[in-house]
Amino acid sequence: MPSVNFQIVGLASSEIDYKLAYGLTRGFDTDFYLLPEIVVEKEQPETATLFDFGANATPCYYSVYGNSDSGCRNSELLLISNKCGASFLVDEFRSFDYLFIVRDDSSLDSDDALNTLRGISGISGAYLMPFDKIKSKKTIYDLWDSLQNRQ
Repeated sequence: MPSVNFQIVGLASSEIDYKLAYGLTRGFDTDFYLLPEIVVEKEQPETATLFDFGANATPCYYSVYGNSDSGCRNSELLLISNKCGASFLVDEFRSFDYLFIVRDDSSLDSDDALNTLRGISGISGAYLMPFDKIKSKKTIYDLWDSLQNRQ
């Protein structure tokens, strides 16, 4: 597995993504930009309704915001939605509405980021996810790899 050069903070928030990004802009005193979203084909359970045309795979869209307008690779801080309807980007983090990623080379450390996040209106909980405790490491690596390969 590749080395981990970021920290993940799970966020509980009922805010819409762009409002939360605005709160982050004010809290961290840096702009957050809407970046290309993550699109994942999720298998939906088959239902026998009149309007079901047999489409089992539905795309789920997860918003991504970063503090660089030149893409994920150049952002030190990333906000990623974790919910799309009843589907989750990272199933293990079902209790979190958003994932906040702090790169290790950021000017912030994870404690400063947590304190700032907990002080932002609209965030009801911010919890550091120690990487060694995460069960779905492959999912996180795949997510990180896809973010790094985006422009």
